[in-house]
Amino acid sequence: MPGQFEELRALLDDLVDIEFRDTIRGFLDTKDETRLPSPIDIIDRGSFLGYLKQRRKLAQFKEYLKKHYPRIFPPSKPNRREKNHKEKDYVERVPFTNRQDEIDTITSTSSEALAKYFLIHAPSGYGKTDLLKELSKWFRTKKWHNAYLAISPDMTLISIAKGLAKKLEVKIGDGSTPSPGLKLSGALISQYRVQHKHQKYEGLVLLIDLDKAPAPEMLGKILDEFIPDIQKNLFNTQLFKSGQMQFRVVIAGRYLADTKEVKSTDLPLDIRALSPFTYRVIKTTVDKYLSNHNSDERLKFAAHTVFLTGGHPSCMARLLEMFRDQPMPADDFFETKQEEIQQIIQVETKHVEEGLPKGSDGFNTALRVLMIYRHVNSFILDILRKKYIDESEFRDTFDFEDKLTQSYIFTRNQYLLKDDVSRRLMTMYLREYHPDTFTDYCRYARELCEDYLKGQDIQTPPLWILEYLFQWLQEHSVKKIGTQEARESLSSEFFDKVLPYAMDLYLRRHSNLTKIQCKEDQKALISELGQTRQWEFEFAVNYFLRSKSYDNSPYQKFEKRIADLLDKRYMEISA
Repeated sequence: MPGQFEELRALLDDLVDIEFRDTIRGFLDTKDETRLPSPIDIIDRGSFLGYLKQRRKLAQFKEYLKKHYPRIFPPSKPNRREKNHKEKDYVERVPFTNRQDEIDTITSTSSEALAKYFLIHAPSGYGKTDLLKELSKWFRTKKWHNAYLAISPDMTLISIAKGLAKKLEVKIGDGSTPSPGLKLSGALISQYRVQHKHQKYEGLVLLIDLDKAPAPEMLGKILDEFIPDIQKNLFNTQLFKSGQMQFRVVIAGRYLADTKEVKSTDLPLDIRALSPFTYRVIKTTVDKYLSNHNSDERLKFAAHTVFLTGGHPSCMARLLEMFRDQPMPADDFFETKQEEIQQIIQVETKHVEEGLPKGSDGFNTALRVLMIYRHVNSFILDILRKKYIDESEFRDTFDFEDKLTQSYIFTRNQYLLKDDVSRRLMTMYLREYHPDTFTDYCRYARELCEDYLKGQDIQTPPLWILEYLFQWLQEHSVKKIGTQEARESLSSEFFDKVLPYAMDLYLRRHSNLTKIQCKEDQKALISELGQTRQWEFEFAVNYFLRSKSYDNSPYQKFEKRIADLLDKRYMEISA
């Protein structure tokens, strides 16, 4: 049986970082906070529990967690009747999903390479930590010696080595020599020599979680000193040299791929960017977790969750836990639990804001405006820079773009800045708490899209006409989708007035439109509609223009209306 310290340490691992720090603030008074060995924002779970152990407050803290975070405690054993009724349907945690490709790649043993190094990067909330823990479970079942370690900003290479050594159940000394990597690998080699005949490991895997964003210098030391020292020492032994054991390292963190440390390292990194959570992924998760609810309720729950949270995984997990076992319909749940849901969104939004680049008031305003867009280009960036930011702050639009890419929300993708779940969460927050500002931003975004489409040198017109339509839908989502009657009115306006105008706008760049140009533009638009990046537009059409239930009928009507309008225009053109 684990002791109270170990039990609490395992429980705290099920809290995301911001929840862990909120427990500290909620449990300790101001005087106790000043006595902590490290500030609240950087203290790790073990150090905090060590402090509570010294103060003899572990039992009190456990009761605090039971009251405020009951979800992290194992369920009490049900009686036989309950067990027979719920055993198959009950799932304690939100199921891990959307990462099977990464798991298959990282766990593959088909390659001839005896050492592999993976870098997983993604914004906050994409499930990096869950992926590492899922990998730990997989490697454990396949008899790999494995260790997962979350790195905090105050850790050094020696403390990292000690943390991994503890997880791997070996001991290393405190001296300054040899290097931390050599210390750890030396201790492991000694253990393998003694145990290999009796307990054969298939390999060694180190799972390093950098989501708490330590200094870039530490990432450089891990890549250029720590891991190479371990690898060199291990492969001086016959066990690894002969392939009897393999070596693998998986590092995960936010926005790592573009750091100079990653770009300059000699380590052969296999870099993997985690894909965002689309509506289909969220719906799959809801179906797995709420299998005892009917399909219509699951559809509604998934749709409302995407609308309110942008599909942010942490928010989604909290909402699923609240809704599970609720006797009320999904529509009623989101109506009656509105205050609790808003609190969840506020916490996660604050967490996202902490990672945004900081600047002048004008820059911060421009950043908020940019959250509205799914895509931007140099045309839009230049206008927003000149509108909101003093000309002395940036040399030009490229300088402005460089500043934006310090944030994981904005990533260069040719001439686009790519959307993601964190941007959506910020947008949902703005719509909920500053609806008039949100509407103004969307209206201005729609106008800029129209101005761009009326220009001479237009890149990817299909993408921008859909962005124009998306902004129109967002602009009207605050006050015109609350009732079925309002949505029916919005739908009529969209299909009868907005779409015909949008198709004229789409074709307007041709001074003398020919049948061939019209048909090619129709094919290009249909092709863009089939792109994965347009899932958010498809969701907006289905959700904002839905009838009683959420389904795909509004989008199917949209596709048919587009085809009819362009076919009609084609027939009107003289040969």
